Amino acid sequence: MKRIRINTPEGKSILLMGGTVRDILPLLPRKGLFIITDTNVRKIYGTIFPPGEVLTIEPGEKSKTLAVAGELCRQMLEAGADRTSFVLGFGGGVVCDVAGLVASIYMRGVRHAFISTLSFHRSMPALEARPESTSANTRTFSVHSVSRSLYCVIMKC
Repeated sequence: MKRIRINTPEGKSILLMGGTVRDILPLLPRKGLFIITDTNVRKIYGTIFPPGEVLTIEPGEKSKTLAVAGELCRQMLEAGADRTSFVLGFGGGVVCDVAGLVASIYMRGVRHAFISTLSFHRSMPALEARPESTSANTRTFSVHSVSRSLYCVIMKC
């Protein structure tokens, strides 16, 4: 993968371009990984998910609610998630939005990333390179898949 360093007033970032889901496995934790996806994405991509606890939501805008985010937090808590856990949003815009919200509110924020299964969606946090967390001690990165190539921004390295 190609690496580009980005320095902003908010912190240092690394943009990773190209590659596959397997290429980001070394960046993910070996334990405490929680994958948030929807039922459609899980049917299509579930076989390539990295090892971790998979939490599934219904597809579509109807899942963008505090009730859904709260239920995901409850599931994480019951599965033993703590401040060292990591949330990976694997899906489209709704999944990535919900995963980002869950990661930001669970225990005042945990590390997280996104793998977008769409070539373009409205949020596109990786391409905007905006911080996904305000915690100075949090390493946050966003990943987007475009035609099987990954675009990854690692924030606050």
